[in-house]
Amino acid sequence: MCAASKSPASTEPSVEVLKGTIQWYPGHIAKVERELKDRLAHVDVILNVLDARLPQTTFNQRVVAQLSPNKPMVLLLNKADLADPAQTNLWVSQLETNERYTLVVPVTATSPKARQRIIKAILDGAKPLLDKLVAKGLRRRPVRAALIGMPNVGKSTLINMLVGKKKTQTGHRAGVTRGQQWVSLHKDIQLLDLPGLIPPQLESPEAGLKLASVFSVGDAAFDEETVAQYLIGKVEALYPGRLHRVYEVPEATELALKTLAEQRNLLMAGGVPDTKRMAQMLLKDFRLNRWGGVTLEHTNEPVVS
Repeated sequence: MCAASKSPASTEPSVEVLKGTIQWYPGHIAKVERELKDRLAHVDVILNVLDARLPQTTFNQRVVAQLSPNKPMVLLLNKADLADPAQTNLWVSQLETNERYTLVVPVTATSPKARQRIIKAILDGAKPLLDKLVAKGLRRRPVRAALIGMPNVGKSTLINMLVGKKKTQTGHRAGVTRGQQWVSLHKDIQLLDLPGLIPPQLESPEAGLKLASVFSVGDAAFDEETVAQYLIGKVEALYPGRLHRVYEVPEATELALKTLAEQRNLLMAGGVPDTKRMAQMLLKDFRLNRWGGVTLEHTNEPVVS
């Protein structure tokens, strides 16, 4: 990690919210990671897909550490349509200063606008290697690229956009892609699609809460009320007043699950606020972009390297 200024204290989650640690490392991910080093040794270019709302936490340092430092890497900040555009631009500018990355580009997997830039970056990244093969009298072969990223960053949807047709199964939850598969991305590019890979041990309790917020861990691995309350506090610290406006709550009103459930008349028997339903509603609203573009990691936090 590169040194960077510390995040504002107001964005720090409370000890109460962080008391439970989220961990999720299913067997199919462990199996793929055991085979990963050998697989990646035969790949020319890496496409590293990040969630634009969490560029830091969705950068899997454990996987990148297994790569040759000279292997070209393209960083794709996916789901840019769900993120804060100003923060996405700042992240791109900051990451572009790192010579490790051939291209840093924000993308929306449902829009093909970035397709040609990505294909060109793959071909340009592999050109020095392929030129060496030709110089040795060997036949030029298709570029071998690999797509890596944490669960639910949108890799499968991104592949379908790049290929121009549905080639891989997609879903709005972690762990949909289970196996490894080669896809013909272009007449000169073969792409290895890997399941989402997550570290067996997350670096902090907050990292788990952030990943749960964007559904990058299985839904059985976390408590929805804990994650929703964390998300409320984080967004209120980064975007003061936005949630009060979205839910039409007076500025002086505390943004708590109980208060919001009462305000929306989500009540159980005896008039008890249904905080679980409220949490589910909040998480759904966030994931469907009903809060407007939100980036949970701003560029004053540590930057990936």
